[in-house]
Amino acid sequence: MATVVLVAGLVPYDSSKTWFTLGSALAAKEEGLEVGVFKPVAAYNLWYSPRALRRSLELKLLIGNDVLLYREKGLVEDIGVSNLVAIATAPPDPSSYARAEDYMRDFEDVGRIAVLSRVFEFEERAHAHYVHAENLARMGERIRRLVERMSSALGAEPRI
Repeated sequence: MATVVLVAGLVPYDSSKTWFTLGSALAAKEEGLEVGVFKPVAAYNLWYSPRALRRSLELKLLIGNDVLLYREKGLVEDIGVSNLVAIATAPPDPSSYARAEDYMRDFEDVGRIAVLSRVFEFEERAHAHYVHAENLARMGERIRRLVERMSSALGAEPRI
């Protein structure tokens, strides 16, 4: 019989969901239980994730901080099955906004700051990568160059 544990936080980030999950899963593993972690949708900010960014380039697979950590600890075998959707975000260039309110609106909306994404396609057992050009246009030059490099390495297709 399998036991499924859902870990959810009251705040969208920095609520320690990842560390609670990691600690609990490793403790269960030490007790001899078979453990796997499923994080269906993961979003992370490229600006704060240099390690995940490097590993994404090495693996040629967009992978966020949490899933990378779970994989390194032996809790995720197949990244696609464990993490169906990965979204890389980046902070927009504040100098391109006339009002702080507009900047904050975009900064807090993952749909407006997503620059790369990956979707695991079960039927084909394949990953599809996408670059979000409309959002990328709002980013600073340094982020644009980085995302263009990643997009090329991942074979990302434009997402409309």
